[in-house]
Order: sequence, then C-alpha cells, then structure tokens
Amino acid sequence: MRSAASGLRLLCLLIGIASPALRAQEPESTPRSREDQLRDLLGIEDPEERTDAIRSAARDSEVADWISVIRQFRPSPPQQAGTSRHSIELWNGEELEQTELFVHVPRAIVDEPGRQVPLILYGHGTGGSGASGPRLWSQVAEAVPAIVVAPSESGPNVGYRYSQRETHVTLSALRWALRTLPVDAHQVVMTGVSRGGHQSWDLGARFPDRFAGIAPMIGGPRVNPAEGQNNFRYLENLNALPIRDLQGLQDDARLIRNLEIAFEILEGFGADDAQFLTFADRGHSFDFGAVDWAEWIVGLRRDPLPREVVRLAARPGEGRTAWLEIAKTSRKVEDDVRLRVQASEWEKLDELGQTRYLIDFVTERTARASGRLVKRGVLEIETEQVDRIAVWLSSEMIGQDGRVQVTINGKDRRKKVVTSARVLLEDFCQRLDRRFLPVARLEWKPR
Repeated sequence: MRSAASGLRLLCLLIGIASPALRAQEPESTPRSREDQLRDLLGIEDPEERTDAIRSAARDSEVADWISVIRQFRPSPPQQAGTSRHSIELWNGEELEQTELFVHVPRAIVDEPGRQVPLILYGHGTGGSGASGPRLWSQVAEAVPAIVVAPSESGPNVGYRYSQRETHVTLSALRWALRTLPVDAHQVVMTGVSRGGHQSWDLGARFPDRFAGIAPMIGGPRVNPAEGQNNFRYLENLNALPIRDLQGLQDDARLIRNLEIAFEILEGFGADDAQFLTFADRGHSFDFGAVDWAEWIVGLRRDPLPREVVRLAARPGEGRTAWLEIAKTSRKVEDDVRLRVQASEWEKLDELGQTRYLIDFVTERTARASGRLVKRGVLEIETEQVDRIAVWLSSEMIGQDGRVQVTINGKDRRKKVVTSARVLLEDFCQRLDRRFLPVARLEWKPR
C-alpha cells in the first residue's frame, strides 16, 4: 500500500507542480519545464507510482519533446571527495526499504565537474556492510577514477539468498547511482566478495546488459532447485560479458566445482574474455592485486546497441537484454524448479554427475531467444519456449519508411512503427541510458 507521502507526491506530479511548498512560492500558472518534469520522474522510486506519473507526463507530448532533454540530463556533480555514508529509500519489489549506502568519490571527480566516470557496484560478504566496498576499492577508484557504491544488506544478513528482493534492492541502488552521481551507464562493474561474489554472478547472468563487466570474488553460480538457486541456466547470457573471477582453491569443494563447470560452459559458448584466476595456497580468500583493476575498468565499455543478442529467462520480469525481450515464456518454463527424477537413477550418479544433471534439468525449463539486427529496419529472431517476444526500437533501428521487418522463427512480420513518449520515458527513467533511447516497443506471438 502506498504511503500518504508518496500519494501526495504523485498528486503533485499529476497536477504539474513539485510540492505544496513550491506551489506557494510561484504562480499556479507557471508550467513545469521538461527538465524539471524529468527530474521529478527520476526521483520516484516506486515503479507503479512512477508509471502513473510517466503516463501523465507523456500525455499530449511527442518523442522529440523529450529526446534532447534526456540526452542533456546530468546529475549534480559531487562537492566532496572521499567516503560517505547515506541512508536512502530503495525499492525492494514490494515497498520502499530504508537502505544504508557507502559511496567513495575520488578527488579527480570533484576537481573536474561534468566528467562522467565508471561505477563500481559492490556487494559485501555475509554479516558485513557496504563499508567494506570503499576499503577494498578506493585506491583503484582514485586511479581510474571511478565511483564506488556499496549498499548494506537491510534484511537478514545471513548470506546471499538469490531472492527477488535482493535483486530489486541492488538494481535500485544502481538506478540511484545513475541518477545522482556522474557515472557512465556503459561502464558499470558489478563486484563483490563471498556473498557479494555469489550476487555478482547472479545479477550478471540475469541482467547482463546492465553491466560492462563483473568481478566476483570467492563466490559463484549455483544449481540447487530446492533452494531456488539455479542461475547456471543463464550462463549463456554472459557470453559477451568480461569476467574476472578470483578464487582460493582451498575453499569449499562444491564452490570450486561449480566455478570450474561454469567456465567450461562459458568457453563452450565462445566467451573470450572470461578469466578464472585461482590461488592454490588460499582458502576463502584471494589476491586482490592479481588483476590490474584500473587498466581493466578503463577498457570496459558496454555496447548500447549490440548487433547480436542472446537471452535466457525463466523468472517473470527478467526477460530483456538490450533491445530483445522475452515478454512471456511458455508453460513448460519453470522459475521455481523442483527436481523430478527416479531415486535409482539419481543414486547412480556421483556428485559431479548430479550437478551436471541438475544443470541440464533446469536448462530444459528455460526460455531462450536470440536476435540479430541485420540492418536498419530489419531484424531476425529465433525463440525456444517463448509465448511472446518483444523488441525495443530506437529511432536508428526503424526503417526510413517508418517500418520494421522482423523475421521470427523464419516467418516475416512487417509493421508500421508508432513512436511513443511513454515508452521512451519508461525506459530511460528505469535504466538512465542516454545512448540507447527506445521510442517504440513491439510485441508478437512467435508462432
């Protein structure tokens, strides 16, 4: 249920003012500028409330009214260097949740206002807090320079639970960073230690297009359907994402086995920048200096409009990569998978065989789509276990005649594109990506 405060804020937006206090200071007839309206929309954390406000703002407006405003949007530059602690409200999938965030801002960013830099998004270990993020990464951040953002777990701090709540809060922290700090949406690195290492693998596999690279440390993917831990099924999503994984080989044997299998699978998918860096004499630890982090981060760039996209998904709301979206999966797809196997067959397998069986089992219950941008106005898509497929189109993807031809599983579909300010605003207010601005979303049944 929405709070009275959020309801009042939405009402103010719908009638075109920022707040009752502001209304008292200016004539009622003074219109809100597009720039002010955009900042108001960006400030709404509740997605449902934000959608309502966007619907109102987009009404009777054209895409062109917003494009230049979006491209010129810049957060206010930070005034102070160093590490600071913040307490903010982040969306957890159901409600706003008070969350502690630690932020490190390098001196070079304060001295050079207007500069956009990479973001290091950090997940801490079990029982820890976001304070460990700046401690580990501040020297690298000063060298790049980059900004570090590290949220503390507001719920039970007992390890990574692979929950939708954790996913929503972390992505909400990313959104907060993109709208309040001078960071580049195309240079975001997801990293973390132990619990945060598991989290880095999980979010990278589920949302690969939100990151330029991931750097998990002493954490890995898991396949345990009984606990809802089955992100091995999404490893193909990572085939184009640079990975630097640091791991002591004296750590938990199951974690090591999972990582070895994961990198074997990634190699099979053609991942050419996924590195598994191991330390034979270490347990649940790593050598942070084994990677020249500053050099690696400086070289990372996310492609805003990839020509080829692969997407695997099972959980509702997690079907999009770049311009391609699995809008609805088939009934055969299961997010919360329960293992179904004869006991006699299961007992014949050793532990490694059981792990591989589980990976195959959940993969068979996962939707897959691949897409290719052939040229302007022409796309090709193949799907498996997908009931509805969608594409997000920027102006550069639409044909000169205002149409697109989309071939889905060998069948041609040709459609006139109607651009929408609402689509543009909904996408930007969630992702804050100024280089890929979809102005239309089209959806089809593959069959």
